[in-house]
Amino acid sequence: MKRSFIKSLSVTQRLTFSFAIVILIGTLLLSMPFTHYQNGPETVYLDHFFNVVSMVCVTGLSVVPVAEVYNGIGQTIAMMLMQIGGLGLVTLIAMSTFALKRKMRLSVQTLLQSALNRGDSKDLKH
Repeated sequence: MKRSFIKSLSVTQRLTFSFAIVILIGTLLLSMPFTHYQNGPETVYLDHFFNVVSMVCVTGLSVVPVAEVYNGIGQTIAMMLMQIGGLGLVTLIAMSTFALKRKMRLSVQTLLQSALNRGDSKDLKH
């Protein structure tokens, strides 16, 4: 039986891959014309990429003035990316798992344990 690509990754690789996916999707969304003011400053793809990486990784740096470049849709996307970065991607996955009253698989527990720097999985259970 063939294992899926995601299941073949180690815990660290999964965490890195999930951040890369969020950054890629965020960059694509913020580079779309419908997220910009029409008369705003000119931007290039690399500007959006830098901003998204900064938003997701909680750095807070920006190469363009966010309020002048992005309209309401773009600013909403930016705020969502900041929330994902601030709360942490793995924390959001764990909270949604608890909210849906599902049991966490061992692989998700290991990922969460690694991301939160916990030595014992008993700390993760409520």
